[in-house]
Amino acid sequence: KLGIGLVPEGRRIFSNLTVEENLIVASRKGYWDLNKIKQIFPRLSERLTQMSNSLSGGEQQMLAIARTLMTNPKLLILDEATSALDHETEMSVLKSIYGLSKNLTIIMIAHRTSTLSACDRVLKIEKGLITITSSSL
Repeated sequence: KLGIGLVPEGRRIFSNLTVEENLIVASRKGYWDLNKIKQIFPRLSERLTQMSNSLSGGEQQMLAIARTLMTNPKLLILDEATSALDHETEMSVLKSIYGLSKNLTIIMIAHRTSTLSACDRVLKIEKGLITITSSSL
């Protein structure tokens, strides 16, 4: 209700649904619709009728992000969005995330420093305290 969309660690897609069904089930009126999702994630548009549990790890991550976008959040929280992805897939997902940041606010929780390339501002939190802040990466 507050406009917060969460992409949890571990993807948590609906494995017994197709890609398209995963997207439709989350759909709410607003900026993000199936056509915009297809533009951001062209790989998913090629796999709409495919069962989501047969997707690669990177494609499942894209689906998890896309499904959350279909809720039309004002704030998108990504928890470990690139964990367990190979480097090439990670870069593809990060490129998509960076493109999304033009349309909404994104908070990315990550341990991998490679995710810094998609960030405008970084906070390092240790034991609940902010230890480093940077806005010029």
